[in-house]
Amino acid sequence: FRLAPVEVQALGISPPLVANHQLLRGSHFEATVYINQGAPKEALKAQLTLKVPDEVKKWITIKPGGEFTIPLVQLFPIQVIVDVPSDAALGNYQGEIKITTQPAGLEEGQVTIGIGAAIALDFSVVEKEIIDFAIILAKVEPMEEGGPIKISLTINNKGNTNIKPYK
Repeated sequence: FRLAPVEVQALGISPPLVANHQLLRGSHFEATVYINQGAPKEALKAQLTLKVPDEVKKWITIKPGGEFTIPLVQLFPIQVIVDVPSDAALGNYQGEIKITTQPAGLEEGQVTIGIGAAIALDFSVVEKEIIDFAIILAKVEPMEEGGPIKISLTINNKGNTNIKPYK
């Protein structure tokens, strides 16, 4: 006998981990994660479930929210925002964001096999201030002969303070 070909839909997360091991009390951290649909055939209705310790749930905001529709796009961004309270206990906090989906046009009573994914979370609240920068782009600006040399830098603050260059 012959089997009919079966089309399988896939859902991926990139990057699959949101981590920061140098959060200070009172700090703010944001990371963007992308849902990758491969070759989407239809819009998906998504639901997020945050699985972290109860005290940490208040720290985390997820945009676009707990329920949303993923349109027919290959990459759909999810923003994970962490606002550590000023009275947070020092230590490591782990958990995950579970994503479950179903076709957006699913009618009441219809049965489907949903696809899902998970984003791992790993945060540490520390006391030590860390000052660290990475220059990710350096560009010499156009100039006139005899004029000053102007260089533009794009700097990534890799530390856990709001410190920045003053010029």
